[in-house]
Amino acid sequence: MAPSAVDTSEVAAADTGQADTGQADTGQADPDTSEAPVPAELCVPGGTPQYLPSTASEYVVMCEPELGVPPSMDCSAGVTIPVEVDGVEVNEILPNFACDKPGLQAGGCVPGSTINRVMGQTREGVALPEVTWVHFCRSEDGVSKGIDSVPVWENVFTGAQMIGYNYETGATCFFELNYGPQGPWVGRDADHRATGVLPNHDEPGFDEAFIPGEQCVVWHQNDAFIHNPWIDAAKMPDDPNESARPRLAAHSPFYIVGGSDWDMRTIHIEGNACLSCHRIGMNTDELFRSLGFDANQWMPTHDPGSLAEHYAALLACHEDGPENTPGCDWVVPPGGGCEGGVVGPDYPNAANRAGGFFGDDGKDDDGGKGDDELDACPGGVAPEVGTPCEGDWTVTLCIADGEAWWCEDGVWVGEDDK
Repeated sequence: MAPSAVDTSEVAAADTGQADTGQADTGQADPDTSEAPVPAELCVPGGTPQYLPSTASEYVVMCEPELGVPPSMDCSAGVTIPVEVDGVEVNEILPNFACDKPGLQAGGCVPGSTINRVMGQTREGVALPEVTWVHFCRSEDGVSKGIDSVPVWENVFTGAQMIGYNYETGATCFFELNYGPQGPWVGRDADHRATGVLPNHDEPGFDEAFIPGEQCVVWHQNDAFIHNPWIDAAKMPDDPNESARPRLAAHSPFYIVGGSDWDMRTIHIEGNACLSCHRIGMNTDELFRSLGFDANQWMPTHDPGSLAEHYAALLACHEDGPENTPGCDWVVPPGGGCEGGVVGPDYPNAANRAGGFFGDDGKDDDGGKGDDELDACPGGVAPEVGTPCEGDWTVTLCIADGEAWWCEDGVWVGEDDK
């Protein structure tokens, strides 16, 4: 098991007095050979731009120098995310939003999802304690997601993903289950718990089971691991107080291997207390809010609601954009040899974020597509909610009857359903 944190602080140099250079003191200052730091918007984490390959096995090779190889994945080996009502765990499917901590991607109360945390290792089996891999097998109703209705088991599917993270460099890799042929790999047992042993990285079926995750930072904005009350209900077997998903510090490094052209920005207000423990991904927060989540009811964990004014300031900046909010900046995280920090209009990977993914007004100052520029959905008609599809929002986003639609977790969803 990888540690929940790795001490990467610098060791203070010993005080030895005046250093002996072996050269005579000429009385002249040494020439300044230091280099000016590379601006945050121009620094490339890892040193060389990298872009996602087409297959998962190629992505393993790209990720290997930083993360080793993905450990074998068995959904049943993880800890269960409990579904509870009034603090008592239940093992039955419930109406959306009817449990204590519904899933905040769709509001579901479907039991049986699992999370497993595994220490990294090299291809030769050498342990990498600075690397952790998280396996996530999630069950949800693909038809009623986000709707106040009663799901049924016949509509429940189980997906899977792997996330690798290097605590020291911030290198992160996302592997998603290939939604087309996922049936042979994952399922549920008689107790509704996620099951399935997926092909290992060196087995022929790996490329059939997995694909490289695309544009995952749309939701994983602040760092590699999303946290919410539902996910954090799964605890480490040897520590009931520790979330099965690692918690990272406010200034932890973070960059995507193969994602050199991904938008890594989050908003930052100096002195905002919400940012003293972690960065905040406002797109993710907006998704959670669209499902009825109120951060002030949960955060900060030691005194919920006590930072409401600080949170309101972040909401205002997210709505109006840092460009129109004095004291609020776009920042990118450190990682891969880059210091991170404030970025301006020259940031090359800017995507339209002001107003949020679900609050887009159709304008895009960065040259992207607003609602009035989206491609029409197939056949010019709106897809049916919950019907199967392939790909993610980056390749499927379309518009029909004035509503945006996209493929998410293998099924069609519309903005009105969020």
